[in-house]
Amino acid sequence: MSHLILIAIGPVQDFIASARRTRDLWFGSWLLSELSKAVAKSVYQAKGNLIFPYPTDPAQDLAPNSAFNVPNKILAKVEGDVKMIADAAKQALDTRVNEIRDGAFAKVTGVFDQTRAKAQIAALIEFSWVALHLASDDVYCATREQLEHLMAARKNTRNFSAVTWGTNAPKSSIDGERESVIDNRELKGQELTMYREYGINIGEHLSGVDILKRHGQKGVDSRFPSTSHIAATPVFNYLTLLDQSEKNPKAVTRLWKDYICALKLLESAKEYIQNEKTPIYHDIFEYYDGSLLFAERFNDALVGEDLKKAQKYLQDFLKPFLDTTIPIPYYAILHADGDAMGRFINTAHGMDEHQGISEKLTRFAGNVKSIVENHQGALVYSGGDDVLAFLPLTSSHVIQEGNNKRLATVFDCAADLATAFKQALVDPMVSLSVGIAIVHHLEPLSDALDLARKAEQQAKGIKGKNALAINLSKRGGADRIIAGSWAKPEGQFSLYERLTRLIELHQYDQIPLGFAFELHDLSIRLKDLPASILRAEAKRIIERKYTSNGKKVEDDIAEQLLKMIDDLLLDQTTKPHSIIQQFADEVIIAEFIAEAQKLANGN
Repeated sequence: MSHLILIAIGPVQDFIASARRTRDLWFGSWLLSELSKAVAKSVYQAKGNLIFPYPTDPAQDLAPNSAFNVPNKILAKVEGDVKMIADAAKQALDTRVNEIRDGAFAKVTGVFDQTRAKAQIAALIEFSWVALHLASDDVYCATREQLEHLMAARKNTRNFSAVTWGTNAPKSSIDGERESVIDNRELKGQELTMYREYGINIGEHLSGVDILKRHGQKGVDSRFPSTSHIAATPVFNYLTLLDQSEKNPKAVTRLWKDYICALKLLESAKEYIQNEKTPIYHDIFEYYDGSLLFAERFNDALVGEDLKKAQKYLQDFLKPFLDTTIPIPYYAILHADGDAMGRFINTAHGMDEHQGISEKLTRFAGNVKSIVENHQGALVYSGGDDVLAFLPLTSSHVIQEGNNKRLATVFDCAADLATAFKQALVDPMVSLSVGIAIVHHLEPLSDALDLARKAEQQAKGIKGKNALAINLSKRGGADRIIAGSWAKPEGQFSLYERLTRLIELHQYDQIPLGFAFELHDLSIRLKDLPASILRAEAKRIIERKYTSNGKKVEDDIAEQLLKMIDDLLLDQTTKPHSIIQQFADEVIIAEFIAEAQKLANGN
């Protein structure tokens, strides 16, 4: 007898997002994909016809540690005893999580409560399944819809049991829910021991789930760049250019080696720099993480005179190359999600068409990693139409536009993803909305992720979606959020095109100095005035302002800026003062990105 079976693995968002380090975040995402993969493989081996996900080469794609990402839902057509198939899938999940758990625990040389840690991990994973008889392929769509309703009901009646691992130990410093399994009270003043035996910083408390995230191994590829490394990318690119210059070749390489050697002589820095590694080798910086370019990061592990010396060594390294000796400490989190996917999937007439959609989503997801890495970013997750990645503000990727070349920005990566999504699905109904949060590298990761989700929700709020939203969150200032569609009416700029042009104008100092802040002030003081007056006042501000090099704004530049404002004011659904405020924020955000580009170019 044929059945449709739907299996859900959880928890998803809470488990992934509860992380203090990017590596914890990435591993949480990878773990859920790996468990879903084990379940999908079990169903496939039971002669199940996988509908979602749709591996093109099941033997390779569903193998442990493969690059294939599997979302937390598995849909398949199966034959025979459906409960036996579901039980076997649950056993496959348990086997895989135990393998990963045991590998993580083996890497911790310090003593911790393994019994309680195992109980915490066992209580973490949720496995839910529902199945319905599939009389024929003709009723596939109706059966699948009913199956989704059954899964929602099943999740609302999940199994609850008493917690067996609760104690009065300190709570986890990562999720605040589970008790720590490491007795930090016996580690006071033993920073090196904490690093070496537990992989924790001062003040951290880890539960069994946290140890799983912190020490779980993804084959040989178990490292992930830090937020500081992503933020340091423009500096790395600039220093690479300097190192290749004819004037003083290999100067950066020599000074970097001296810097690392000096750090290794500091007792409390040895373990720290050994742990601050990335998965990608660089000819100059080897595997060292960009956190070694930020003096404030030494506060995590170094103490006393070692801390002062390390900060002095860093300053000595950067001083010959940077005027301020402080790299731009910001990076971007990109969160993307497909639009109208539910309606699109519901248009599938039967299982074959649904599998075709799954295959297209698989193709897109498989291309995401190369797109992100082409922009020097780090992919956390790409499953179906869902993407989460860390990106530098600007990368070494060069974009050719006519006879001109420019360095790509995080916005270009977003545009490449949106284009790839449309090309993969080839349907006008669907599109990709992207939210980008620009945050300080020391911002708590959970807060930074919330800002990225807020931006993605802002994009989803655009009429017709197919949108881009950016949230610039600078320390000591209010967040600036802008949003707009990827599409554009004939003869107008899209948000992406405006930002690209504004960044270029900032790079060549052709934007009036301070004019964005005057526009912002204008939008507040004259908020009740009609669009014509606000536009006239904006024109007056532009024409009387000077650029940072003391020159009057050129007439054609002034006309371009006014054209951008005019395009925005055509929107009759938004109040004129809000439009002026949005444009002012666009100019400010573009200037922020332009500064990173100037740094990467050595300007």
